[in-house]
Amino acid sequence: MSARRPRKPGARDRTPPPGYHPYIVVKFEPNLGRPHAQDIPTWLRHSSSIDAWEELETWLPEFRIQDVFPGAVEGKLAGLVELAKQRDPSYAKLPPPRFEDYFRIAIPPRVDGAELVRAIRRFDVVELAYVEPPPLPPPVDESDDPEAAKQFFLGAAADPTASGAWSSIDARAAWDYDGGDGAKQAFVDLERGWLLDHDDLDEHGISIISGLNELYPSHGTSVLGIVAARDNKIGCIGIAPAVASVRVVGQCRSTGEYHVDEAIQSAIENMAFGDVLLIEADSDFEPESPPGAPCDFYYGLPVEIQDAVFQMIRLATALGIVVIEAAGDDHENLDVVKDALGNKVFDRSDPIGFRDSGAIVVGAASSTQPHRSLGKSSYGNRVDFFAWGENVYTLADDPATAGKSDYETNFEDTSAAAAIIAGAALVVQGLAEESLKRRLGPWQLRELLAEGATILDPAETEKLGVMPNLRAIVSGGTLNLAPDVYVRDFVCDVGNPHEEFVSASPDVIVTAIAVTDPQAAYGEGSGTEELETIGSSVTRGVDHHVYVRMRNRGGSDAENVEATVYWAEPATLLTPDSWNLLGSTILPKVPAGDALTVSNDIAWPAASIPADGHYCFVVTVHHAKDPAPLPPTGSSFDWSQFEAYIRRNNNVTWRNFNVASLDATTGEAVLGFQFAGAGEEDIPWFGIEVIGRLPRGSKLTLEVPGALGRALRPGLFAAQPAKNGEMAVVQLVPWATNRLGEVPMGRGVRHRAKLHVWIPPEARGGRHRLHARQTFKGREVGRVSWLIEPPK
Repeated sequence: MSARRPRKPGARDRTPPPGYHPYIVVKFEPNLGRPHAQDIPTWLRHSSSIDAWEELETWLPEFRIQDVFPGAVEGKLAGLVELAKQRDPSYAKLPPPRFEDYFRIAIPPRVDGAELVRAIRRFDVVELAYVEPPPLPPPVDESDDPEAAKQFFLGAAADPTASGAWSSIDARAAWDYDGGDGAKQAFVDLERGWLLDHDDLDEHGISIISGLNELYPSHGTSVLGIVAARDNKIGCIGIAPAVASVRVVGQCRSTGEYHVDEAIQSAIENMAFGDVLLIEADSDFEPESPPGAPCDFYYGLPVEIQDAVFQMIRLATALGIVVIEAAGDDHENLDVVKDALGNKVFDRSDPIGFRDSGAIVVGAASSTQPHRSLGKSSYGNRVDFFAWGENVYTLADDPATAGKSDYETNFEDTSAAAAIIAGAALVVQGLAEESLKRRLGPWQLRELLAEGATILDPAETEKLGVMPNLRAIVSGGTLNLAPDVYVRDFVCDVGNPHEEFVSASPDVIVTAIAVTDPQAAYGEGSGTEELETIGSSVTRGVDHHVYVRMRNRGGSDAENVEATVYWAEPATLLTPDSWNLLGSTILPKVPAGDALTVSNDIAWPAASIPADGHYCFVVTVHHAKDPAPLPPTGSSFDWSQFEAYIRRNNNVTWRNFNVASLDATTGEAVLGFQFAGAGEEDIPWFGIEVIGRLPRGSKLTLEVPGALGRALRPGLFAAQPAKNGEMAVVQLVPWATNRLGEVPMGRGVRHRAKLHVWIPPEARGGRHRLHARQTFKGREVGRVSWLIEPPK
């Protein structure tokens, strides 16, 4: 007999429930003809050597044998298999197994199951055999909606830079859209017990498909609460509170025996394409090992490690049923687990052993960012998604009160995580049915749930997939339901994250004269859509008017969109500490369809304008379903947050683009601006560049404070000494990119600089460009741009 690998400390009690009887599952080779169960002993006796039969008789003085899938013998499964082939062509290519070839053989008292498996495997007609593991107790068994405020797992996916914040699937973001509450969807939960008439469940009229409502009712009640607690002003709210059908199927069958494969068969015989089946069970497993060798006994695996269960899940997903499966709760590395044939069935990198049932496998992670694997959760590259495995507030059935209004404050582990993902699947299925007018198959849904998902802590070596972000899915490319209002960073910007410059928005227009009809003047069809030179320089003593243009590339109109404008002195880096509020306005509607929509006048009174010249403008646009992110300020402002702020958000933009006229007499222009530090943090090195696009024969010099001039890269540019130690003048190449080196920028530093431009007479009738920019680790973080026009 082989020695089992010891269980991990704190593992669950594995004592089988009362009345449990162990079995071996045997699958015979296909195409050999199927005997009746009662004829199998005779059939085996004549199909192998006398020695093999005599050894088997020592272990099995009597045969107790039954079909694993009685429905296959009766012909009930044949129709499902044919339908699965039509719905999923890959299923037809496998080919599907002959379910009638699976049998269960009862293990007699005091007989070692592993030894019996070895004896059976000696027969050539046996394809595989394994001990069917006993059912495991669940890892958690705690024996207007006033409790909803405690359900933090319904909350938003946090900003990735907000370490320590609670971050979840953002279920509330989906409730604003038709189908986002799970309406019209059907859900089945497979486990061992429930309180079906809990106050928050009773309205569903939950029925049992088959099996017994036998043990651990608090566990099943907690699961149903996460997924489907009604919005009834009593207690909690589930992720999909309006789901049309909630049913359960018992792992304990009507015979009192425990067979997950049989329970799944019973469920899928009563389910339709797109329905969601949650398997709230995991499984120990013992693969065959040579006599006397250590046994790789595995604890707490996905139940599909059992071949008969895998085949039934694969049939379910081929039929279009979405199956959610817990990864298990004994911290097993699924990448190394082997099945009864010695294959690494959970390792996607194994081209021979891996097999995909189509189920969505779920692991458990921490509730706060950065998300980390919880100590109990099994893990590996087969795990598709993770969700909270702690701090989940839900329903309960407390034996001490026998009441229907009990609640659980800390439902845990993959039981909680798998229920959360099941709820998310119902929500996305509901959204898809309303918007796409069809349900999604398991593979499509698995891909859609990953759109814009939250990742595990990058430092985490264990693999748990990603966590769905329902807000991102609602506004993502496949469903595209939410408004997605954006302002362009440059003319060709389409609202996606990009590595281009961020300071040449054509959608911020400043004029000294009010426009009667801004939409006609600057909106879609005006002929100005792609112009970046609209507007004028600012003149002190005159009222000015600011107009903001925006587009909505989302799937629904955005109503009551707020545009807010800030001004700042021109600088290559515009951190929020340099912004000054100019004003805001409300656009009643920005319609879907990506048409350019223009705001009303935002007044900039003369008394608020400090001086003549050029300014930078920063704009945010905000909608309740597409909120503008708050700029990182004060004690929360750090450089990584600011970089993410300017690069990741399409409803924030800069206009640091200015039009300057040459002096009619001298052909010169003087362009003032600033090189700036990071505001709240010392950054060791910023790159400084001046990009000239002036004609040959021009002259270009940069005037900077002496301290900055001395820090610039020496020897490449001729520099005049700083006058009285105050300013240094650097001669630049007017038609080239002048990389002036990397310089330290202390906290809150402002280096005032000037570019002196001279254009030769023969070129003064043209229009020429000039840029000063600042980089960090080679990436642009800001620039000032000028268009040099002919003299006025």
